[in-house]
Amino acid sequence: AFEDFKNLNHLNLSGNKLIYEDLMRKPVKSDDGQQINNLNFKTFKTLNISYNMLTNKFLDTLNKFTNLEKVSLAGTNIVLNENQLRNFNKCRELNLSSNKLGKECFAKLKSLKWVAGLEVLRLDNNKITDFSRNDLDGFTGLKKLSLCKNTIHQLNRSSFSNMNYLEILHLKNNQIESIGPNSFSSL
Repeated sequence: AFEDFKNLNHLNLSGNKLIYEDLMRKPVKSDDGQQINNLNFKTFKTLNISYNMLTNKFLDTLNKFTNLEKVSLAGTNIVLNENQLRNFNKCRELNLSSNKLGKECFAKLKSLKWVAGLEVLRLDNNKITDFSRNDLDGFTGLKKLSLCKNTIHQLNRSSFSNMNYLEILHLKNNQIESIGPNSFSSL
């Protein structure tokens, strides 16, 4: 049972068949009958629940995890809203890959006060077709940005301005046909 692990701060439950109710509502029992979903949310620093069948209700519950530094919600088919993820003040790495997110995800993430401290953002395999300089304003602390396997057609002028700390940029497997002047001037 997780409640017996007082020092547990990294949990990887990715690639299972968990749904929201399994994690939060009804008691979940292990094979030996122990309850395993009585989690101490405040101790967790890393949470990976990618590729489970979670709903947006679960994202609202994630606000209990106030000390998370690394979060992976890849392949959970989430739809972001401004109230979700609002308490991730310590989050430095966020993986939202494979969630059918479009360009609007930038605005929703930018509304979060902590996003300036985010160092790694993975938005691979979503439905992002384009983005502008304004979309990335606010992500000033990013060191790594991954936008692979989207359908980005062009990089506009100064697409990555104000991203002075960016060290790694992944844009492979898009449909980039043109790169505007000064697209990478601040990198």
